[in-house]
Amino acid sequence: MRTKAILTLIGAVLTPYLLSAQEDKKLPQKEVSISSSFSELPSGTKIFLLIGKSDGIYRDSSIVDNGVFSFRTTLSEPAVSYVMKSVKGEMPDRKMLILSPGENIKLTGKGFIQNAEISDSPIHEEEKQFTEFVTSRSPNKSNEEATSALKQYIMENPKKIFSLYALKNLIELKTLPNAEIVVLLNGMDQSIKETEAWKSCSNKISATSNTAIGEDAPAFIQNDVNGKPINLSDFKGKYVLIDFWASWCGPCRAENPNVVKAYEKFHGKGFEILGVSLDAKRDSWLEAITEDKLNWTHVSDLKRFENSVAKLYGVDAIPQNFLVDPKGKIVAKNLRGKDLENSLAKFFGE
Repeated sequence: MRTKAILTLIGAVLTPYLLSAQEDKKLPQKEVSISSSFSELPSGTKIFLLIGKSDGIYRDSSIVDNGVFSFRTTLSEPAVSYVMKSVKGEMPDRKMLILSPGENIKLTGKGFIQNAEISDSPIHEEEKQFTEFVTSRSPNKSNEEATSALKQYIMENPKKIFSLYALKNLIELKTLPNAEIVVLLNGMDQSIKETEAWKSCSNKISATSNTAIGEDAPAFIQNDVNGKPINLSDFKGKYVLIDFWASWCGPCRAENPNVVKAYEKFHGKGFEILGVSLDAKRDSWLEAITEDKLNWTHVSDLKRFENSVAKLYGVDAIPQNFLVDPKGKIVAKNLRGKDLENSLAKFFGE
């Protein structure tokens, strides 16, 4: 089976939610700086810096003066960031950087930020080595090759931060049993174990084990749109789909018509949906419920990916869902499109 695993570990997985600086207060904060030199970037151009953190996106801006702009901030552990130029009517011109505490990164180029060269950054050198290690051992880009390469990298580099990101890829690939993932996780150096990213991985593994098919759905209580506490146990005796989504999530909104169709077809037979929103803005959440005609129970604590139910279920990407049977057991996960309707038909009949 072909996979996008290699592209994922090189690029897409390095997003604020997966490589974010969780700002562990036990780790010291160190200054990070970004300097630049661009020969064709007009003076007066506004440049933005975005850094993914556990409590949201850190934003800063700088004005180009004679081809130069700069930023300074503090971090306790590595974080993904984007340096970007945004002009109305044009596609954003941006460069992804991995910022590491104590580093002074320099960008050099002509007129486009996305083409800039990165220098004076040991963590970017580590990223290159990681990418070369994995891609050279995965010529066919198969799940099997990627799994073997990532596992080997982790075992050979227990002190490197990219071993942790290799492990995140293994968790997403779902090609190793949790017991083996735990061995790799616990084999990492103490300096890595002190990071919030390592703790996040550990929590993800625990949550994944707790939400495996056949397990009891973890109990929770969260407030609905009117502030009324809703308990998962309220749905005992019925099939209920715990559906994680958000108003700002394009794929979630695209999937909603399929969920509505399944609800209308099986609700009369005892099927319920409990929507868990990863929104931060109440108005946006309520507007999306109305616009998409999601006529079932909804809960949220308006904390985005810090939503307590999302963390309990190990949800770090949406849409995701869990189908729970009348006895409270998880019987299916991540049902999309016709898969949701077909699965429900097995339990309820056509």
